[in-house]
Amino acid sequence: MEIKKLLLKAVLLFSLIALTAQENESVNLDLDSLEEQQIDSALELRLKMEQEIAEKNVLVQPISWEDAGEVLKYGVIIQKRSSSAGANGKYTYTEIYRHETNEEETDECTVFLDPILPAGNYRLIIQVYNVLGMLEEDYTSVEDFTILPAYLPEVKKVSYPLNLGDTIYLDDGDNNGIIRATGKNFHNIKKSDDDISYMDYTLTSDRRTLHAQDIISLKSDGTEIELQYDVKSMDVGVYKFAAVDASGLHSIPDKSTEITIKFKKLIDLDVSGGYMCPIILFDDTVKTYMETTLWPISIVGKVTFIPFKQLWGYLGVGLSVYGTHFFGGKAFPEYTVDGNFFAAELNFVYQKPFYFKNKSTGRSSHRLTLDVHAGAGFVMFNNLTLHFEHDIKSDPQNAINFSADVGAALQVYITKRLYVETGADFLMAYIPYIGSADDHAPVDMLLGTVIPSVSVGWQF
Repeated sequence: MEIKKLLLKAVLLFSLIALTAQENESVNLDLDSLEEQQIDSALELRLKMEQEIAEKNVLVQPISWEDAGEVLKYGVIIQKRSSSAGANGKYTYTEIYRHETNEEETDECTVFLDPILPAGNYRLIIQVYNVLGMLEEDYTSVEDFTILPAYLPEVKKVSYPLNLGDTIYLDDGDNNGIIRATGKNFHNIKKSDDDISYMDYTLTSDRRTLHAQDIISLKSDGTEIELQYDVKSMDVGVYKFAAVDASGLHSIPDKSTEITIKFKKLIDLDVSGGYMCPIILFDDTVKTYMETTLWPISIVGKVTFIPFKQLWGYLGVGLSVYGTHFFGGKAFPEYTVDGNFFAAELNFVYQKPFYFKNKSTGRSSHRLTLDVHAGAGFVMFNNLTLHFEHDIKSDPQNAINFSADVGAALQVYITKRLYVETGADFLMAYIPYIGSADDHAPVDMLLGTVIPSVSVGWQF
């Protein structure tokens, strides 16, 4: 005999409780102003409402089976299965419930269990008694069933921790397929047939559904989980993440639960900033007036845009900005010199990424990128001022001149996007003398500078 219906979870009437709470909020009894009869009536009404709620707010667990026709009654036996199989590979069963149906239960082919059964694995035996009250052994049915605890999972946000975003690029050699989700009521995935509390975590697109292979981490309060998916089974598309409880309850997919998988990342944007120390290689003007060939109080910033990617390397454009505060010694007793020096260079950039294989995982990881660039721009002397005795100083001078640069850098990736960059640039600036031409006039400057630097960057 086939069981036609088995309720696997109890239902709680939350709506009735919420309604009562609203009614309770609207009733404010002023005991000092009410007559004794009014007080009794109000308390009576409240007690009656609470009793009705208690009667309706009951966990029910029906067991139903298929009608066997003209019968006198049914015998209902429920046995609980052992938590694990014995040495012979078989489970043992212990009887926990036995009941013979009354007339109403016989007609409805349903009994209500009281107390209800907790989550677990069970066996249901339905015995049929004919109209003479004799047991019909041939009609006895036996069927195993499971009562599952029901949890309603909620997913608030899904991300790909490797790049701190919600997009996976299949051409990245270091993809690990680990997805992070935050929300509530997350539980372990099914590990064996004996599990009665578990969840399935899916990524679903228009063409396929991916199931989580393993759990990397799960917070004890069930609010955050990291899951392992098979990278090789991934394909391009927009996927919605969902958590599905063993009982069938599932989270509601929306925009915040989407993960996008693309073939490759079309554009890289590298942004970095750090320290530099310009060193004068040639033109003695700076050294003569400032008694130094290097300026240690300096910073550098770079932005590189890479729109063209091929196997042999990446091509793009970059902007490098340098800033230095310079100051001179007392080469001349009459005055000292200070001011600021800025440079901005627009470069053509070639990059070559290098991947290294992890022996333990077998995956290749992007760890280094070689960057070579060259271009042109401008240098600027800002607020160049001569300081004399008695706090006398000259008017600040400003000048902008043409320059060109060439350089190389090595990016060492700490994470998928975070990197440390070290490199050096050679910058040459042409600074013409503006004034009357005579034998004693200053000559044009051809300033040559090497700029070593170290920066911290992020790839968007």
